Amino acid sequence: MKTIQSASKIIAAFFILGLLFFSCSLGDTDNSGTLVLILPGSNSSRAAVSPEFTATLSYRVDCSGPGRVTRDFRPGDPVSLSLIAGNWNATVTVLNAAGQDIGSGTESFTIKSGQTTPVEMRIKIDANRNDITYFAITSPVFAKGVISEDRVINIDIPFGKDISKMTYQLIHTGVRIDPPEGSSLGGPLDFISPKNFRVYAENTEIEPKDYIVEVTYTYPSGYTMDWPEPETWAKFGLMGPITPPQGDILFTWYMGNAMQIFMEGLTASPLTILKGEIEYALFGAFTGTIEEAAGWGETYTLEYDYEGYNYSLSIVYGNPMYGFGTLYFYIVSDKVFEWPANSTWANYGLSGLSQPAGSSVNKVEEITVTMSSTLIVDLENINAAHYSSLYNEIRKTFSLYHESEESGGSIRMAEFQKTSAGNSFFVILSLDLIYGTMTIIAERMMPY
Repeated sequence: MKTIQSASKIIAAFFILGLLFFSCSLGDTDNSGTLVLILPGSNSSRAAVSPEFTATLSYRVDCSGPGRVTRDFRPGDPVSLSLIAGNWNATVTVLNAAGQDIGSGTESFTIKSGQTTPVEMRIKIDANRNDITYFAITSPVFAKGVISEDRVINIDIPFGKDISKMTYQLIHTGVRIDPPEGSSLGGPLDFISPKNFRVYAENTEIEPKDYIVEVTYTYPSGYTMDWPEPETWAKFGLMGPITPPQGDILFTWYMGNAMQIFMEGLTASPLTILKGEIEYALFGAFTGTIEEAAGWGETYTLEYDYEGYNYSLSIVYGNPMYGFGTLYFYIVSDKVFEWPANSTWANYGLSGLSQPAGSSVNKVEEITVTMSSTLIVDLENINAAHYSSLYNEIRKTFSLYHESEESGGSIRMAEFQKTSAGNSFFVILSLDLIYGTMTIIAERMMPY
């Protein structure tokens, strides 16, 4: 048997496609016939490409003659077209699973009225490809990967999501792909450490390609790297000093009824000290528990009531999901925030501003000083359409001052301004599609 001489050689292959009838009105149907494309057999150099490979291919058929007929056929679809009698040319383009053109063939033929015309067409397939063209995490959150030239796929995941049991989707141009050892394609898969995927070309003389998938945590927009101030702790009913442990603060995030703190570089558990400070700050009215799990650290949990709301607090030290020597602090209440009344929005020149359908309000905070006032509204369950809707609504009465995008449009911000009755109004609209959140900051400056 002849072997393939180089990676650039195009392999001739044939496919058998049966019958599928499409009705196509191109004039008098009594003066039409049927085209059946036949792509049989194997060539002189090797057997036809493997069933695993052909099962991923789709076909685009373009017929020109007395009229023009174009049809797309999915993998496995048989091919048949009703055409007006006359002389025709047909071009078949082969598309791989990534939608890339990897081969084509062209033949001329004559359609006779009331007859079926079989046409045998030779298709040349480029079997040298073996790339991953798309990779995305699908659960517990959707996140699309960025594929670099050195075949590293970087994926950003919101902090706090469990990356040890993720499912994923990918598209590749090869004949076969090997997922990491011991796993099945699509997951679930543990992405705590980088994972290798190997892609094979149909042409066995082409070296397999390895792709490394790396998942990293991202942090919410608006986070800080500072330990919370006493007034922030007080919003959660903690009225005493809470001392930061010895370590590095990676981020602190506060959003209305919830707060998160993440640290690393701790050399010993701080939970006993934090437990004492937290319960002292609650005037000793509540007692939490510290649970120790051998091999992965400790967790302190506490539930308490403050101003009619229930609060849940947990501190995890040394969980391997985050890494040994780490501290994850989380506190949340069942407090519910409402979209501000129209009279409140009107005070900031935004009368009639409506809450995006399906969104939730995470925080409403109004700060008033001598000559100005500021309204901050944080939303979640947000998508790009919600941002566009509010953007357009604000533009009806405000001038756009500045706007920007980052991370391929996942982070967007727009600033607006106007003057009315001597008052100056400013609005900042910021969107974070990675977390599905949006913040509206409205400010009113009164005349001196």
